[in-house]
Amino acid sequence: LRISLLRVLVGDAGDKVRVQEQFQVQNQSQPPRTYSDPKGTFHLRVPADVSKPQAAVTGLLGMQLPQTPDPAKPAGEFTLYYPLQPGETPVTVNYETDYANDQFALSSQVPYPVDRAQVYVMPATLNVVSGSLRPVGLDTANNVQELEASNLRPGAELRVSLSGNAPASAESSNASEDTVKVEPNAMTR
Repeated sequence: LRISLLRVLVGDAGDKVRVQEQFQVQNQSQPPRTYSDPKGTFHLRVPADVSKPQAAVTGLLGMQLPQTPDPAKPAGEFTLYYPLQPGETPVTVNYETDYANDQFALSSQVPYPVDRAQVYVMPATLNVVSGSLRPVGLDTANNVQELEASNLRPGAELRVSLSGNAPASAESSNASEDTVKVEPNAMTR
């Protein structure tokens, strides 16, 4: 197994941080066969203070199939038991944790090689420090910072430290100025 693309979305939500990790898992077995293991087919590690993440695997026709991450040792490690078909299988992991003292340390690790990893931090006003990822750019239109790494070895850990907080006053002032205009979509025409 290998991860062709790992996308991590990190967002400040007041006193919480929401994280979504999207893995494009490649089963390149030759001859092609389903990968299944009674000890678990997909292993991951999230920050230890996360109680229990939610997970889903994208199955046939793009259907999200919820999975129950099984806690493992040490704390923060989880296992999924979904049989991985030959080819690509998207796996999504979501969790929310405290944003204590306006600081958060993201650490993500999988025991598979990762071809490319991208981390998106919202809002872009947060201070971001990472030794394993390099800054790629700033999307000012969407208020997002992007970091990236490539060709990570199996078990490599992605570490990102966030600090600061989102300016809440700007969001609330913009909300009062914006008005919603309802337009018919193609379905109602």
